[in-house]
Amino acid sequence: MKFSERAQYILGLVEQERAQARRDAERECELVMNDAASRGAAQSGATIVLRLRARVKASERVLQRRISAEEEVLSKEREAAPSEWRGTLADDIRLLFAETRQYLVGELEDDVRRILGAKDPSPFVPGEVDQEMQRLSEYYIRGVELLHGRFSLDSEARARGAKVAMGNVTINIHHGTVGTLNLGTIIGDIEANLSTLKADGHDQVVEALTRLTEAIGNAQELGDGRREALEQVALISAEAEKPPAERRLGAVKAVLTALQAALSASASLIRVGEFAWPYIKNYFNLG
Repeated sequence: MKFSERAQYILGLVEQERAQARRDAERECELVMNDAASRGAAQSGATIVLRLRARVKASERVLQRRISAEEEVLSKEREAAPSEWRGTLADDIRLLFAETRQYLVGELEDDVRRILGAKDPSPFVPGEVDQEMQRLSEYYIRGVELLHGRFSLDSEARARGAKVAMGNVTINIHHGTVGTLNLGTIIGDIEANLSTLKADGHDQVVEALTRLTEAIGNAQELGDGRREALEQVALISAEAEKPPAERRLGAVKAVLTALQAALSASASLIRVGEFAWPYIKNYFNLG
């Protein structure tokens, strides 16, 4: 493809992704409402926030598709890119980001009116949308820096920090120490890894690893073996976060074998393992 044809090509891809994202968001919002209704919490601010985050998650795919489409064209036509290309890209990105924000504000205002019965949704809307958009902007920053050749470890750290905040997985351990060894650092690493996975939509493996971590952390019968077992879960969660081509499947298999042996210490741990193993193995395609 010639670089001069890039704009029309990218516009078509983005529009396709936008249409699909909105369909996905509506399905997810419907699930949120059904779950809230079953708990008698349909008319609540929390339900509205969950619906907003479902739309943010879908909108993120549109933004990512915009960046990946640009990368696709540049991989073949970088030499043909005109000198003003970077400025044009920055303008395109600002426009798409503004459109995304406008869409989210409109949908959230509708939710506030319909679900809470509020005639004036403005006190609720801007803060919630801007909070989510601030998180989302980190992905944009990273993508633009990559395309501009200014990518750095600092931008990677910002992007990951935003994703951790979006996923927001919390591990509940009631016994946070093993003798003089504090588990906080290990638990923090696992939470960060699982948060990035959750932000990317891998809910099943996140649930499996969360329940596994909590069961091990609270298993007094494991004694000092808790720390080693949690370090093994941390390794699995770190490998799960990597792109498929970079995962060390041999290490994951070995750690899973060791964990299965460790969890044979009690019936409750065995049950947790029976729940978790299929999801973990399926995620890594271990059969």
